[in-house]
Amino acid sequence: MAKNFDYILLLAKEVPGFKRLYEYCDMAETLQATYPEASANSSRKALEWLVKNMLKMKNVQIDERETLNDLLHKPETYAFINHDVNLDDDIRLVHKIGNSMSQGRVNDINTKRYS
Repeated sequence: MAKNFDYILLLAKEVPGFKRLYEYCDMAETLQATYPEASANSSRKALEWLVKNMLKMKNVQIDERETLNDLLHKPETYAFINHDVNLDDDIRLVHKIGNSMSQGRVNDINTKRYS
């Protein structure tokens, strides 16, 4: 049965770097019901992969010590989001939940503004 992110695996045949993105997305989808913490962490890693690669395509220098938060606050990222409030909220939600789950702070998540 086809999964939501199988199309990324097809892209990986042409651009091998997409295999890592597929692995993050597939893990997030596969583990969401049984291991939500691991699923959220994989979602966050997929987001970080996407942001880093978008910035690389824009020829933005990325310091290896920059965090996802740093990357999300770059002007080029804001330009990419292009004032899309829903996209910005979705990105921040994945970032927030992924960080909380990876740090074991499952009960610290307040998603009321995202509902």
